[in-house]
Amino acid sequence: MEYRKVSNTDLYTSRIALGCRSFAGGLYWGVQDEDDSIGTVLSALDLGINSFDTSPSYGNGLSEEVLGKALFGRRDQALIISSLDTRVADVDSLIRSCENSLWRLRTDRIDFLQVDPSRMAIAKNDLMVGIELLQGRGMIREFGILNSDQNRVEEFDGAAFVEASCSLLNRDALHRVSGVCASKSMGLFAYAPLQHGLLSGSYYDLNEIPTNRRVLVGMDPARADNSRRKSNVFSVIEKLDEISKSSGVKMNHLALAWALNRPAVTSVVVGARMPHQIVDNVSVLDQKISDEILREIDAAGSNIFHPVEAVAL
Repeated sequence: MEYRKVSNTDLYTSRIALGCRSFAGGLYWGVQDEDDSIGTVLSALDLGINSFDTSPSYGNGLSEEVLGKALFGRRDQALIISSLDTRVADVDSLIRSCENSLWRLRTDRIDFLQVDPSRMAIAKNDLMVGIELLQGRGMIREFGILNSDQNRVEEFDGAAFVEASCSLLNRDALHRVSGVCASKSMGLFAYAPLQHGLLSGSYYDLNEIPTNRRVLVGMDPARADNSRRKSNVFSVIEKLDEISKSSGVKMNHLALAWALNRPAVTSVVVGARMPHQIVDNVSVLDQKISDEILREIDAAGSNIFHPVEAVAL
């Protein structure tokens, strides 16, 4: 496993982080076995992954609870990334939100706390006061900004990192923040590199995508532009399939390699529901993928119209 320093902190994250959203099951992911989730976390730790991304919004805290169970006895090997409840409206509710997450996670600290100002009612001044209180009490170590653009990121002094969606099918978010991350030496966690499975090599037609996941991957049948979006997306998938067959590299590895090779990206957050999935995803780090193939991958998605949005975390 490779590691990179996050901003000017003393924390180093693995190049691949485990996204724990699916641990909560629910509408998009269906029934999830807790033992499978715990096994996935333990496999990730054994592979050298040290960063785990969760949120109180995933299953009303269920993802945090499962992650807390999985890390019991191995907490010091992990960096936990979590978020504030978007319903926080003042400093008191902000503190309670963090306390509730700590209880579910069975820990005394969150290493990287994310805030999404665009979805929160709390005033910026109160937000910063709350964050300073959390840091002063040792409840969080660093904070960062989630799902924002350059202007919003620049408003928050002291933020150590940004988390944004990043895939061949959705480069816009990365482009909006990569510049400010570079200029302010901020870390960048890139989530949804496989676009919730669209780039995993599992789907070659809309009908193959489970109905409950079509909204999640930006294929909501109710959208007026869905037909054009479908054509654009599956043309990229077809090109990736061609590159995969000619190079002998699996499609999910091609998509992950593209994200890992974005200069601004510190760590790529990859979801997994089963141990074998995270084992397979991490094996991309052992792949020798040439610069020529990386250019082909980049070109495959360079002309996509109406990028597929990753559902907000």
